[in-house]
Amino acid sequence: MEPSSERIQVPAPSNPIQSQYKRLTELARKIGVLPPEVGSELLTLCDLCLDFIRTQSEMAELTSKVPGKRYMMARSKIGTRASRPINIDLFNIGLGRGGVQQVLSGDVGNLSESALQRDLYTVAMSYPVARDLAASGDRKSPGTYFEVLIGHIVAHIFGVSPTTSIEIPSLDIENTLPTDFIFSFGPGEPRIHMPTKISTRERVVQAWAHQKVLEGMHGAGRFLGMMVILTETNKQESSGSVVEVCLPGQWAAYQMYISRMHRIYYLDMPTKYEALRLTYPFVPVWPFSRFFREHAEIRSGPID
Repeated sequence: MEPSSERIQVPAPSNPIQSQYKRLTELARKIGVLPPEVGSELLTLCDLCLDFIRTQSEMAELTSKVPGKRYMMARSKIGTRASRPINIDLFNIGLGRGGVQQVLSGDVGNLSESALQRDLYTVAMSYPVARDLAASGDRKSPGTYFEVLIGHIVAHIFGVSPTTSIEIPSLDIENTLPTDFIFSFGPGEPRIHMPTKISTRERVVQAWAHQKVLEGMHGAGRFLGMMVILTETNKQESSGSVVEVCLPGQWAAYQMYISRMHRIYYLDMPTKYEALRLTYPFVPVWPFSRFFREHAEIRSGPID
């Protein structure tokens, strides 16, 4: 019998990180970001990613054009892939499973705010960096991972499962507005509108626009805008340098003329945006670690 000329299809080796990412995102879509099962899947994924970065890459410092900040990239030991910029002073490559669990649980009472910010950044960067080393050009899955991660942390601390759409009042048609996370605490309490973004650039105006729509439907003060952003870094491939792309003048205009964001939190805080909270129109930009000590005040209503 002659051998078949049909090519035998050999299955590709499984990718534990992407398999775990798929389990996480499918579970979050099915049951929401609050349940502890989602935290367990996040813990496993972060663990896999950090171990992969430790064993399969080496770090190379980049030329930083951001005053006061140092950046590096992870470079694959096999092949030529390299990661997005990593803040050297915020990335704790040795963060273990217990540290990841502490961040995900919100039980961070014994951590200083700077240590907490470092661990938050490490957990947030773990999947994006690992994904950069495994595949080029994937912009979607790091953003989805960040959304699930921040959604889970905030939902766990608030003790409320968020929604991702809201009904639009209308005399003639039934309609809904797709939004980022909305946290509702009950009658007489404000609701939190929480966009999450890996980075912003010009499209950040959407967060202020959604906030304006919510205020137009329900009145000022009923929804508090609370945006959480990872970083604003950009790696210049030609020179191997890192810059921060910031638009402070536009942010001030959005805050004055569109709507007011109640809090904007960063995992890697741009200095140019930090200054926005000091002068009119007072855009309150802070490190995300601050949320862990002021979440009760935010839930109870507007604060200075």
